[in-house]
Amino acid sequence: MERVSKTRERVLNTRERVSNTRRRVSNTRERVSKTQMTHSPTVLLEQLRLCETYNLRPVLIFDQFEEFFFVDTEPEQKRQFFEFLGECLNILPVKVIVSLRVDYLHYLLQCNRLPSMAIINNDILGKNVLYELGNFSPTDAKSIIQQLTERSHFHLEPALIEELVQDLARELGEVRPIELQVVGAQLQTENITTLAKYRECCTKEELVKRYLDEVVQDCGEENQQTAEFVLYLLTDEKGTRPLKTRAELDRDLQGLVADVSKEASKLDLILEIFVESGLVVLLKENPANRYQLVHDYLAEFIRQQQEPKLTQVMAELEREKEQRKLSERKLNRFLRVALAGSVAAVFGFAILAQQAEKQRKQAEISEIKALINSSETFSNSEQTLDALIDGLTAAGKLKKIDWAKADTRMRTVATLQQAVYIHPKENKAKENKVIEVNTLEGHSSYVWSVAFSPDGKTIASGSWDNSIKLWDVATGKELKTLKGHSSEVQSVAFSPDGKTIASGSRDKTVILWNLDFNELMSDGCHLLNHYLVAHPETLAELEECQTPSLLVQAASVLVIQGEKLARNDNVKDAVAKFSKAQKWDSRLKFDPKAKAQEFAIKGEAKRLVAEGGTLAKEGKVTEAIAAYTQAQKLDPKVEIDTSSWESLCWYGSLHRHAADVMFACEKAVQLAPNNVSTRARRGLARALTGNTQGAIEDFEAYIAQTDDKKWKSRFQGWVKDLRALKNPFTDAELKKLLQQ
Repeated sequence: MERVSKTRERVLNTRERVSNTRRRVSNTRERVSKTQMTHSPTVLLEQLRLCETYNLRPVLIFDQFEEFFFVDTEPEQKRQFFEFLGECLNILPVKVIVSLRVDYLHYLLQCNRLPSMAIINNDILGKNVLYELGNFSPTDAKSIIQQLTERSHFHLEPALIEELVQDLARELGEVRPIELQVVGAQLQTENITTLAKYRECCTKEELVKRYLDEVVQDCGEENQQTAEFVLYLLTDEKGTRPLKTRAELDRDLQGLVADVSKEASKLDLILEIFVESGLVVLLKENPANRYQLVHDYLAEFIRQQQEPKLTQVMAELEREKEQRKLSERKLNRFLRVALAGSVAAVFGFAILAQQAEKQRKQAEISEIKALINSSETFSNSEQTLDALIDGLTAAGKLKKIDWAKADTRMRTVATLQQAVYIHPKENKAKENKVIEVNTLEGHSSYVWSVAFSPDGKTIASGSWDNSIKLWDVATGKELKTLKGHSSEVQSVAFSPDGKTIASGSRDKTVILWNLDFNELMSDGCHLLNHYLVAHPETLAELEECQTPSLLVQAASVLVIQGEKLARNDNVKDAVAKFSKAQKWDSRLKFDPKAKAQEFAIKGEAKRLVAEGGTLAKEGKVTEAIAAYTQAQKLDPKVEIDTSSWESLCWYGSLHRHAADVMFACEKAVQLAPNNVSTRARRGLARALTGNTQGAIEDFEAYIAQTDDKKWKSRFQGWVKDLRALKNPFTDAELKKLLQQ
């Protein structure tokens, strides 16, 4: 009794302590709730430490953290925020979870050197800090499918789930979450709930393609072609998914769809549908939102679907380019004839030649000015890559002529400078004003400093509107506005050689503006190195950027492009790609025509295999076998996977050609000896060809492993009939199997 009494006493004391703790927690919560919420880090940290006092465990979760690096671009504010996170980490019970996409992880390195991050050894990407949310294991994927289908009342056969997981994990041994999402959504859309129906109608690749088609169809029949082009533009030649702004998509579409500029709402509607469907991710960034396909593996499907349709459109564009080049050649021939004939011709022809030469020069200057305008437009809309390409193109053309006026040269240099050293805080507003000679107007605030260039032809002015302007002394024309300071510009000066401007500002910085023409071109080309390797067609146009090492790297990309063209039976363009690759890399020793023909044959063999699978389903078994045989003759190394052999085996047997397709059944089992579904298909062929014992062995292997009660019962019935020397595979039974 005494022990019981003491136990009760301890229990009462414990309850009292718990009650006191609850009161303290309640009081703490009340104090926190009554505290005026503020954005001050000091107040927030005080509240978090208050939680520590009363044994509360706060968890700070920052989801989609990649937006932080674009919505707020002030370095000082970023530093303050990271210091705040570091202080949070030093509060013992506080847990901080930052969730962001893997391709933005490197941005976190900005905070690695902060003293407040010492608690994690200044290693924010270390294995003790970083947690990857990767693919699912087959076991986890199976469990997830079962849970999701149970919640949605969309029942899938266990055998279907088993095979679906095997198909999804085929390449990696793991299941991609996004692929599971896409395939699962399409299964539900088409109400595919049984293994037989899944095998009859499709593979996972077909489901993904049909999913893409349905999203495109949701955009409306009148928008279908534009939607297909938008998907294509969200991929690239490397099979990845570039980030693109709406303006970039709109620009790229101009060359493909004639009415995009007239129907601006069409692109907005398509992008909205793509984002809502989950096919495209909208990244809300500053200064412009960007769009990206949800996963790299979708890019290959999209390019396979859209490239044939784009071939004709691109061919038309190429013909237009060739026509323009032809017109230019005709003009050049005319000028040469006119100039050569002027020696012996009458005075009238000499005048004609002079006029023609004048027109030629004017045309060259107009082209340079057009490129400058284009570069400036791209810069103003933050399309830095296009701005840099047009700026370099203009500079390259200017280097080839020595008679251009100083204002053209200075404007080209200033435009290229802006493209190479573009600044994110640049104000896009511009004013068109008529400027009187000797009165230079354009600044929106006080002009605090001016300086002449060493040659006396250019003036630089610094203003309290945070900008520097360059002026042509002779005409008073504004050549360029340089923006990059975040406060008033108080001083500007030219270097003795006139190639650099130094500007001092109240933002406590000095900026050196590089106006050296050759150096700017070199810097611009260096910035584009990786892009030019991946886009050899642009490298071919930018001769000034061509270096031996860059050409060699780009040559390998040309070879890849050529192989792809050849596989799609475009031998002519493939030969052109191979030939150019050899010009750029002399180490490439092969016959371009022979190589193109080799890959054209490989492509044809691959298409024959796909065609054979379709023919088998249609009951054209003899033609299907011929297609497979021809594919192997064309390319002995052609890849024919398990599902292709299995399809020929199954449909060939169902259409009473079991003996003819037995070789396909054996090849399928050889490739996947542990797949009981494959053995079950071979079992049907064995039963139909009189190999009763072999059929029973295959069927019993399936029965031993399947969880599908319906199919297990069916297979057991077949085995029972076969043991009784009965034929279970009547015409009616085969017809049922075909329909399932």
